Amino acid sequence: MLGHWEHHIAVFPFIETKKYIVNALPAPDELAATISVDGWIQVPQENNWLSPAGAFASNGNMIELISQSLAPFTPADETGVIAGAAAAHPLVQDLYFGIRMRVRQQGVPLSETDGGTCVHVAIDDTLYNNITLHPDWDGGLQLPGQLAVRMLDIAELIAHPCSQIADTLTVLFTAAHPNLGSVSIVMTGPGGPFNFTLPAIPEVGDYFGTATPSGFTVSKLKPCAYLVTLEITVLLTDGDNSPGPLYDQIAFCKG
Repeated sequence: MLGHWEHHIAVFPFIETKKYIVNALPAPDELAATISVDGWIQVPQENNWLSPAGAFASNGNMIELISQSLAPFTPADETGVIAGAAAAHPLVQDLYFGIRMRVRQQGVPLSETDGGTCVHVAIDDTLYNNITLHPDWDGGLQLPGQLAVRMLDIAELIAHPCSQIADTLTVLFTAAHPNLGSVSIVMTGPGGPFNFTLPAIPEVGDYFGTATPSGFTVSKLKPCAYLVTLEITVLLTDGDNSPGPLYDQIAFCKG
């Protein structure tokens, strides 16, 4: 969408507006910005909102890149991967492109010039399938098309599902994405929140291992229910927005 078409009218709401979209299909509230025979997006030229022709108001988005059209992004198959272990290899990798925008005055080919250049752009549209979260406690196979790998489990529950935690708490985690941002684990419950120390990352884009209790002793936790939460972020953007944090959680009872 390049912007809006606006037209002053004499009745409420006084201004008629329609979206201007490249190659839009016919619709009551949309107008089409066309593409010329030689491949140029033609910016609308209406410039008088008081006249019946109306005026075009740009939103600054002259073009948007459909990154999925640049290359095939095969989903990553995480079958068999468990929390605390490495994600499926080979790991997903970014693809790199250079992008250049060209602009020119309509009907004047010799006016063509650069309108902006991104020399080095990292793109990743890979999604993740067959992620199974802590099957020992309220997890299971996740829907296909996950944005990243994020898995959390507790070794004591893997060995004895639905049992209580006594004096040890072994928190296992895996987080994988080529543009992995922050990774943190925190536990809530009586006296909390409780923090964990994470090990050094074994490989770029693949963070896994055991989280160590930090500042608290498991044996001294009050008998009650506790919730451990893994939170990760991925450094992605569609140009306008970035995805929010991704989570996995597992609960247990302290005996």
